[in-house]
Amino acid sequence: MYLLQSAEKQDDLYHDAVDALVNALDDDDLSVVADARTTLRRVADPRGLKVLDRIEIEQGYCEF
Repeated sequence: MYLLQSAEKQDDLYHDAVDALVNALDDDDLSVVADARTTLRRVADPRGLKVLDRIEIEQGYCEF
């Protein structure tokens, strides 16, 4: 039971961290935005990558 609760807390923490990185993409400080993009790519969370793809498409830039 304890291990299940611990895993759920870790999942919540992970999702909160990804949410914080996604929110950082709207920051006025370009270095914060660049760090958030780099971290989201390194973590390779599907939701974060999808947000990055949408932003790049909206800006007219895509790596594909």
